[in-house]
Amino acid sequence: MNRPLLWIGVFFTLGILVSRWSPFFFNPGNDIILCFIIVFALLASWLIKAPDRMIIALIFAGFFFLGLLRADITMFQERSRADLTKLDGREVTIKGHVYGFPEHREGMTVFLFKPSAPDFRGSLLKIFMNEIGEPLPLYWGDYLKISGKLMPPPRQRNPGCFDYSEYLSRRSVMLFMYSDRARVLELERSGSLASLVSRFRERIYKAGQMGLSKEQGALLLGIALGEERLLPAEKMDEFRVTGTLHVLAASGTNVGAVTAFLFLFLSWAGLKKKWSALLCLPFVFLYAAIANFSPSVMRAAIMSSAALLAVFFGREKEILSALFLAALALLFHNPMNIYDVGFQLSFLCVIAIFWLSEPVSKKLSFLPRWLALPVAITFSVQLLLTPVLAYYFHQFSLITVFANLVIVPLCVVVLITGMIQCLLGSIGMILAVPFIWVNKVMLSLIFVCVHLFSVIPGAFLWVIKPSWYFAVAYYGSLLLGFLALKGLYRDKKFAAALALVFIVAVSGWGMDCLASRSRMEWTFLEVGKGDASVLLLPGGRALLFDCGPPGKKPEFSPAARIIAPFLFNAGQNKIDVLFLSGSFPEYTGGLEKLADRIRIEKICLPESKPNYFTGMVEKIAKEKKIPLIRVTSGDEVDAGGGIKVKVLAPGKSGDADPQYRILILSVGIDSQEALISGEWNEEISQVAPGDGGPLFLRVGSDPLNKDSVSSIGYRWQDILVVGRDALNQNTFFRYWPVNEKGALILSRRGGVWEALDWKERPIPDFNPGQGRNF
Repeated sequence: MNRPLLWIGVFFTLGILVSRWSPFFFNPGNDIILCFIIVFALLASWLIKAPDRMIIALIFAGFFFLGLLRADITMFQERSRADLTKLDGREVTIKGHVYGFPEHREGMTVFLFKPSAPDFRGSLLKIFMNEIGEPLPLYWGDYLKISGKLMPPPRQRNPGCFDYSEYLSRRSVMLFMYSDRARVLELERSGSLASLVSRFRERIYKAGQMGLSKEQGALLLGIALGEERLLPAEKMDEFRVTGTLHVLAASGTNVGAVTAFLFLFLSWAGLKKKWSALLCLPFVFLYAAIANFSPSVMRAAIMSSAALLAVFFGREKEILSALFLAALALLFHNPMNIYDVGFQLSFLCVIAIFWLSEPVSKKLSFLPRWLALPVAITFSVQLLLTPVLAYYFHQFSLITVFANLVIVPLCVVVLITGMIQCLLGSIGMILAVPFIWVNKVMLSLIFVCVHLFSVIPGAFLWVIKPSWYFAVAYYGSLLLGFLALKGLYRDKKFAAALALVFIVAVSGWGMDCLASRSRMEWTFLEVGKGDASVLLLPGGRALLFDCGPPGKKPEFSPAARIIAPFLFNAGQNKIDVLFLSGSFPEYTGGLEKLADRIRIEKICLPESKPNYFTGMVEKIAKEKKIPLIRVTSGDEVDAGGGIKVKVLAPGKSGDADPQYRILILSVGIDSQEALISGEWNEEISQVAPGDGGPLFLRVGSDPLNKDSVSSIGYRWQDILVVGRDALNQNTFFRYWPVNEKGALILSRRGGVWEALDWKERPIPDFNPGQGRNF
């Protein structure tokens, strides 16, 4: 059989996927029994000399159940570690070893810690240690005795957002510890190989930054070693817009450069090829360790090792077999790697470069060879990765082919000179001076080129999450196109059918934006102070009430990390009306980041005295050409779909203090009313209608006043309060604290409302309209 590793990898991967999604399995004991049955059947087939096809089928079935077993064991270990979250809030003193490379931030050292106590069941802690002055030098393998407070990682609290706790649990990290340098009770240095590599890595990082500005040093480390976290957020955005963010991730290019340089150097020194290949192996994995064992680097290291061993044994190099060998090794080590976006992108890139780019470059024969191949590679990678990037990051760059043709060659030069600077600079700065000057020029040129491409109008699009049927049609058409380019099909009818399938796939993605939603949903998102809520209406319309605070850093804005991803995952790329409760940061702070990602048709803001925040809203509305409407009591906004929004407050007088001029709205849904307010204040008691109870009440940040609660409660039949602060409960109120439970979703089909949590699971005994306590 040709390429057995390919089929073994496919069946092993299928076993991992089935274990995750099939409710039939999830029991390692059952999997072991199934594996024994397969082994017994395989031995019996061999003894009775069964047909080769049967034996091959049993071998593949064995690897399928092996993947199933390996994934189930991993998930069983994760579930057993979940009990550690019961230690939440405890002050503990633990012993153990530093695991991995510590990260030094401003005033803080962050590192993974492997406790020696068996109670932690082999899990890791992520320790945040406050520092004063110079950071405490820590290296992989150092023994520590440290005390601190245990806390669970932040959970996913809103639909469509990145689940950081799940990401950490796949890496055996179940708890955080918050400590400080004074609480390090014991420290013993380790003389292990990991500690030596950690020290060497620190010297390499310092050498990579010497003689360069902070931004230039961060970019050099990103290109040479994949260390992208040091680059400022605004620079990262420019690389993202141009589709060149991949140059900041260590990958096969980096490992290939290291391998080729060492191999040529050893061959030049007079060693035979096979011995040169063998001596290159430890240096390949040394580079992988310095690059922090990222999935793309480990994939490239395994593939390079397979190629070097092929040279040593005099065998032919086979890229496809090496690729699936790398996949098998990484998935066997941790089956959950298959759900890691870095793992997926790395392998898709290799497939695009080695198999799709070759037939594409042949079709570009009218271009010079030096240009046709880079264009084919860039185009192929973009073609294969587009749905994945849209699914995870909701991004699509229209200029990535042109930007990569200019920027990637510059980055290749920096990759070579940067590695030499890091290596020579770790010995002595004087040796690296020529390369420092070259890198200063090249890095500045890269920054200029990336910036120029990023400011091209329309160069970058934010897109909704593609549906599964689009992905099937898209990759199906790519596979058929690949077969056509390879010359396996030359029929014109086939070409026409292929073009039709591809057009349907791309059109299907666009049709997702126009799809008619079958139900109405009102989602209360947990965005911090000043909670935001989104009303999704049938027909693809959406209303947003407030857009959250600005965030400690622009990239951490709740509008960018919570509201926009929620809308993209819901298939929504526009907001028909944005209602801002007031001119305060908790209501307006996220507007700039939101307007960069989502098209806003109209903004409604209450009348108030001019201040910094009203000026900011007016400026953004003018730049983005969004109609800005100042509303007062008595105004009515047509939201479409039969939804009428009445403004109950503030009044028309502009003399009142702006902080008391909070927008109060009555949203009419058929015969029901919903009251929306950014805060609770006395004005609600004066303007709220008394006939017929509203569906629910949303309160942003302020706690309810007890007297007001009583007077309002007796006038309204049923009130649902969604907010952050502790409220005075009585028989009329059901309170959903989003700061504890995450988003609340009210879903409506026809005239029936259903209450769901952020995972869209029904909330028991929580039926809006029944007038009983929650």
